[in-house]
Amino acid sequence: VPGIVTVADLDNLNVERHGLLAAFYCPVPAGTVDAVHFSNQTAQNQKLKMYGYQISASGQVQRDLTNGYLTHIGNRVGQEYIGHDCTPSKLSLSGSPIFNEERQLVGISYADFGITKALNVENIASMLSEFYDGMENRVLYFVVSI
Repeated sequence: VPGIVTVADLDNLNVERHGLLAAFYCPVPAGTVDAVHFSNQTAQNQKLKMYGYQISASGQVQRDLTNGYLTHIGNRVGQEYIGHDCTPSKLSLSGSPIFNEERQLVGISYADFGITKALNVENIASMLSEFYDGMENRVLYFVVSI
């Protein structure tokens, strides 16, 4: 159902992998949260934010929101990606969401060789169509880059 995201009942969580993505799907919703909207409108020097995690000096996992810019749009092995300079932590290299200033998802980080790379929304949407025999009437709990 477009526009609705569920909070998962972890005892009923299903996992599926395709390409660079792993999706976690829960057939039994435990509640609702605000939906994340996708945007395929990207441009060089666009302001971005990456949501990830850091480890504190005391060893606690802390949420982290890092500012940066879209540095370039590239193409590797037929897949377009966006390069960005949001500084990733070791916990944020793969799977951290990248948002624009309108709080729309523009990518998911997957590599940090030099400048961090992120799958763009078109690639994410294409890969999601491979999950669960397509995403018609499905709600994802979480998607990560692997």
